[in-house]
Amino acid sequence: MSNDSRDNEGQKNGEASNPLECFVMQYGLFLDQSREELKEPWSEDGYTFCSDGHILLRLPAIAGILRPPPFDRKMPWPDAALLPEMTKAKRVKVGTEKCSFCKWSGEVLTCPDCEGLGIVSWEVGKHEYEHDCYECDGTGFINSGDGDKCEECDGTGRIIKVEAAHVSGCEGISNVKMNKLATLPGCMFSRETIFDDVFYFRFEGGDGLIMAMRV
Repeated sequence: MSNDSRDNEGQKNGEASNPLECFVMQYGLFLDQSREELKEPWSEDGYTFCSDGHILLRLPAIAGILRPPPFDRKMPWPDAALLPEMTKAKRVKVGTEKCSFCKWSGEVLTCPDCEGLGIVSWEVGKHEYEHDCYECDGTGFINSGDGDKCEECDGTGRIIKVEAAHVSGCEGISNVKMNKLATLPGCMFSRETIFDDVFYFRFEGGDGLIMAMRV
């Protein structure tokens, strides 16, 4: 099979046909399309790099990615022998919002108007009509402050909004960035900064640096 035939076959199967496309498919989350210098990866000193402005990934050099570094300054890389303890991220629940089901009270009663059905019906002549219950907004329950425990929020009046990856000692890293890093296979994090506000991490196939939030 010719190279053209293999390329066409790969495109039909939705596979990338060159090293840059392959890289973007795998690590596109770590590029920043809003900044010209970070739209594509680059190679230097036997490695290929990419960055979204906060996270810098480093992988063994990928053949075909020949773009030179977009910056004059080199990022100092830690000595592997001096790295602090590494640990995996855990999924933790962060952020809550008020439970709209019980109107934040944590308790509900079966709606007397619809008897818990959430729908009311009525007849006009030979026709029957249905509508979401106005009393309970179609939920079948009303907030009473003196009823059964709301199952939606387990009686707390609030529900968990999001889950995020978390590493003890890395509290300065934003939830958004930590969740992005958690997509990398086998990702492990240093528990303390290696210099300034920068943490080190490694994953199957490479490693990287992430800048903590400055407050």
